[in-house]
Amino acid sequence: VFDSATAAREHALARGACVVKADGLAAGKGVVVARSGEEAAAAVDQLASSLPKDAVSRWVFESLLEGEEASAIAL
Repeated sequence: VFDSATAAREHALARGACVVKADGLAAGKGVVVARSGEEAAAAVDQLASSLPKDAVSRWVFESLLEGEEASAIAL
């Protein structure tokens, strides 16, 4: 978790492929799946410039998992 876009961008470059998340209310627009460090850093820049400041006050990085995805809803 990072509190500045500059620190988040540096981490993104070093980390490589990952999921970049703006940790604020972003109306579903604050998540990018990045396939490289350069793409992750560009995602930080793009999200920081296009989302409200309160949506990009914190940054979260998650591991990129490859494979099929399934959802199930049960009542």
